[in-house]
Amino acid sequence: MPLDLEALQKLCAEIYHQFPAVNGCKPKVQAYTAGQYLLIFQAGKRTANGMPISTTVRAVVSQTGKLIKASTSKG
Repeated sequence: MPLDLEALQKLCAEIYHQFPAVNGCKPKVQAYTAGQYLLIFQAGKRTANGMPISTTVRAVVSQTGKLIKASTSKG
């Protein structure tokens, strides 16, 4: 059973609250393991001196819409 739209919107709101750098970015949704999905949010910004910096948030979620684990990386 795929992740339903209502659960995805709820999860996105939770991620945007925890990680404001990716606010408004649409996630890429991938099947992860049985009953779990991987959401990948990517955003690019510029620093004060004009250098680009990217932020990636990876979130593992259950099929029922529960956030299991989230991590962020900057590069």
